[in-house]
Amino acid sequence: MDERLKTGLTLIATLAVTVLMAVWGFNAMTAPFPKAATAEVKQCKNERIKKRLFRKEVQVSVYNASSRSGLAGSTMEKLVGQGFIAGDPGNAPDGVRVRRVQVWAKTEGSEAALLVAKAFQPEADVVVSDDPLGPGVDVMIGPRAKFKAKSPSSIKLAKPIVTCLD
Repeated sequence: MDERLKTGLTLIATLAVTVLMAVWGFNAMTAPFPKAATAEVKQCKNERIKKRLFRKEVQVSVYNASSRSGLAGSTMEKLVGQGFIAGDPGNAPDGVRVRRVQVWAKTEGSEAALLVAKAFQPEADVVVSDDPLGPGVDVMIGPRAKFKAKSPSSIKLAKPIVTCLD
């Protein structure tokens, strides 16, 4: 075989392989990732966007921090009468002193605790507690506790909650 023909065929074959490798590499580079490597995002057809928290969604446990007998139970009845969910009534832990009302929340900025605090006159102090006593929001009742004549039945959520319905 002629040396020129051999060189020409080698050059054509090398060029063909280079073009095929370039096409394959481009397709691999622009292809989507395999499904196993991506996080699956559930698409909702029907969703509910919740922007407010209502009393009927908040559970309260009431604890008597006074020497008045039955104060936790009567306060619980009033809160349930306003639409809150009943938790546990009882006596406040030893050493807890409250003049009016304190609402103990599990987290800073708890909308549930703020809604409960607004039920009292003046609005109750909200305190973050790492040691919850009962289910829901804990309320410490002192001897000077008073209910507000009109308090909000709901509170705006700081961040809306989106729930899939399907």
